[in-house]
Amino acid sequence: MLAAAAGNHVPVFPPAGARDSGALGEHLASHNPTRAGRPPTLNVNTAPLDLVSTVYALNDLGGIDAVAESRALGRVASPGASRAPRTGGDPAAIVPVLMSTAWAFRIDCRSGHVIESWWCVYTDTGSNWERVQRLAITE
Repeated sequence: MLAAAAGNHVPVFPPAGARDSGALGEHLASHNPTRAGRPPTLNVNTAPLDLVSTVYALNDLGGIDAVAESRALGRVASPGASRAPRTGGDPAAIVPVLMSTAWAFRIDCRSGHVIESWWCVYTDTGSNWERVQRLAITE
């Protein structure tokens, strides 16, 4: 599905050793399901800052300057009062959070001239981390 959305213009998985490559896998949390009755969440410490800023703006949340400053200083940012209901009492459509319940990363292994790569996704089950996806990267 990610490959179909990306077409030939955007890579699905980030290249080995790259940061902020624009690959779809860097920006989508495909295995971070919402819980019944709760809105989706966005980690203010690991999501791209422009995405965090957009979520804050669209949901009329305050405190984006404090988040940006903490991240610029290499400190853990707190979503703070942004978790409170918006003016009018409606909850935010996406709730900023401090920690993620799912992590995705790329693994590259090299033996001589052979290189194998995988994209793995792990979720927090409450007592440990469970792998929910492992894909071979062939692009």
